[in-house]
Amino acid sequence: FKIALKQLKRQKGYSFINISGLAIGIACCILILLWVQDELSYDKFHENADQIYRVNKIWRKGEVAHYATTPAPLAQALKEEFPEITDSARFEPAGQMILAYDKTIFYENNGAYADSSFFELFSFPFVKGDPRTALSNPSSIVITENMSDKYFGTEDAVGKTLRINNQYDFLVTGVIKNIPRQSNMQFINFFIPFMRIKEIQGQGQENYVNWHNTAFYTFVLLQKNIPYQDVSEKISEYLKKHIPESTSSLYLQPLKRIHLHSSNLRLNFATGNITNIYIFSAMAFFILAITCINFMNLATARSWRRSKEIGMRKVIGASKGNLVRQFLAESVVSSLFAIIAAILIVQTLLPVFNTLSGKDISSNSLLNINIILGLIGILFITGILSGSYPALFLSSFQPVKVLKKSFSTGLKGALFRKVLVIFQFSLMIIFVIGTIVIYHQLKYIQNSKLGFDKEHLIYIPMNNDVRMKYEPFKKDLLNNPNILNVSASSSLPFWGTDIATEDVSWEGKIPGEDFLMRGVGVDYSFIDTFRIEMAEGRNFSKEFSTDRTNYILNSKAVEAMQLKSPLGKQLTLMGNTGSIIGIVKDYHFKPLTLSVEPLVLRLYDSQWLRFIYVRVKPGRISEVLKYTENQWKQFFPGVPFQFVFVDQALNNVYTVIERIGSLLRYFTIIAVVIACLGLFGLSAYIAEQRTKEIGIRKVLGATVPNVALLLSRQFIKWVLIANLVAWPVAYFVMKVWLNNFAYRTRLGLDLF
Repeated sequence: FKIALKQLKRQKGYSFINISGLAIGIACCILILLWVQDELSYDKFHENADQIYRVNKIWRKGEVAHYATTPAPLAQALKEEFPEITDSARFEPAGQMILAYDKTIFYENNGAYADSSFFELFSFPFVKGDPRTALSNPSSIVITENMSDKYFGTEDAVGKTLRINNQYDFLVTGVIKNIPRQSNMQFINFFIPFMRIKEIQGQGQENYVNWHNTAFYTFVLLQKNIPYQDVSEKISEYLKKHIPESTSSLYLQPLKRIHLHSSNLRLNFATGNITNIYIFSAMAFFILAITCINFMNLATARSWRRSKEIGMRKVIGASKGNLVRQFLAESVVSSLFAIIAAILIVQTLLPVFNTLSGKDISSNSLLNINIILGLIGILFITGILSGSYPALFLSSFQPVKVLKKSFSTGLKGALFRKVLVIFQFSLMIIFVIGTIVIYHQLKYIQNSKLGFDKEHLIYIPMNNDVRMKYEPFKKDLLNNPNILNVSASSSLPFWGTDIATEDVSWEGKIPGEDFLMRGVGVDYSFIDTFRIEMAEGRNFSKEFSTDRTNYILNSKAVEAMQLKSPLGKQLTLMGNTGSIIGIVKDYHFKPLTLSVEPLVLRLYDSQWLRFIYVRVKPGRISEVLKYTENQWKQFFPGVPFQFVFVDQALNNVYTVIERIGSLLRYFTIIAVVIACLGLFGLSAYIAEQRTKEIGIRKVLGATVPNVALLLSRQFIKWVLIANLVAWPVAYFVMKVWLNNFAYRTRLGLDLF
């Protein structure tokens, strides 16, 4: 131990490069491990986590697609007909609502509809109230502590009444602790009974008893010690009992796998991806490998400085085992100092890391037993891995040759260093390519043509008060010359639809040619406001009274229906028959991670619409917003005015990808710095070894650039070889990652 400290003290520059490189690498490792641990911990806090499963659906008709949503009646039916299922519950995000208590009024978009059994499946801790009965009353509401503080302050929330959308009164029957961030339902702040969904959303009773409308989340609780795969197989063909012509099947997904294993599921609310876990875990390992390679390279390169010491030790009786232990001990001591420095770096950078990653990891996480064991593991892995080759290499020196000065580090050490440098830079190049691909993919998504014009467009959520006066409010806004158009729809144009159903038929339909149709309710000016192009036919028009029951399809729907001349054909959607009057070109009504699906647009009365859209003349946004807010206050004095820019909302959809890209970018920069730090130390050593040669060359007329090129040439060669090694690996890894997107950038040679 004393000798190890003396070695560190005597070779300050060498020690600084080694320990600082190790510290930075280990700090990156710790940060990545904290992130990975956080991602792996989702939904594990529920008491019944091992018995809770979500029922998903596989659609097989021409294509295979996985959906996280199922029909509304399914939950109760499964509970009644399969004894292995002890309980079930439905769950559905509620969308934007206005909540009020006395004079405290806020827009809330973090609520959910849930069955009364919901809190028996999920163990969200209750501060007040009984989880078994909290949602049994149709007019009950369960809120989080944050929401209780927001509306009631220090008052007891239980027994108080919250008014929703200025129309419905709900009695607070329970207060739960704030939902942990490691929950896929972390976005929820209040729960209201599922039975009220049809009344508040106002889409008619048929949507909630119809087996064709697959727009709801179903969770089931299995008996203990029953293999879920067996139950999954038993329920797989259950939909055919209620929809004989269905080609869809059901399966169970464990609750603890939802966050990371749902990237292939449509209408999924989880935001994680197991691929990212693999990428970052590999990155942590490789960054650690890069730092260990630095240590090995410098230790073997500088071996000639310790040759006499090794020779003397062997002469006075040291065995090879003694020397191996000595050098490994020195390596472990360096790693220990590096880990102490790394922990200080992590504590300093943790707030910045949380901002970049969107996490809320505290420094107390370092006290987690898994992290402590991980640090101990890193200490010994780093110490032994980085010190193993130098120890074996140095301990093999023959004392006679060393003391006679006939010793050379030999070709073996030089070749090994070359291999390590090539491996190190191969990893670094893979990181760089990965970072560039993710950046290009994000830019590709942000700049892709969506089939509608997202610029200079805002949306405003509607409640029942607004719906009642929508038409006069719209007419008033259109009097402003800076407002080009106003429209409304039942769902946001980039975040899904309000209907997903197989209950669709048309003239000339071939039996068995079913597919899942998405549906959106709109008003007459929706297509014009969004500047969606018509491929055939016409838009909805007030001149045709029959348009109240007619339909407009997208091109994907026409393709799925195999219609050559769709205009004028009769189409029946969930029992409602009308004519196809127009075809719009495909536009993206869901994130670009998913492909465009068949879509039908139909006219809704204003009472069923949920969002107002205002298209603004370029350069007049501030004026229009001020005018719109003034008119809003006149028309709807009790409703808060809230608006969102459509382009900003679209960018927010890809926040997770942007965060992953940012993290990868910064870790890549650090990997480059660490690799270059090691290369700097190695090149300094080589320059030191060739001091006399450089002097002779300069005497003979060599310039500084000549000498620089001479010393750099071998490193350039190594880096070029590293590129050839890294390219195919990077291509394969990023090809796999890009497969998560329905629309993706290309991996061209120019990128590499």
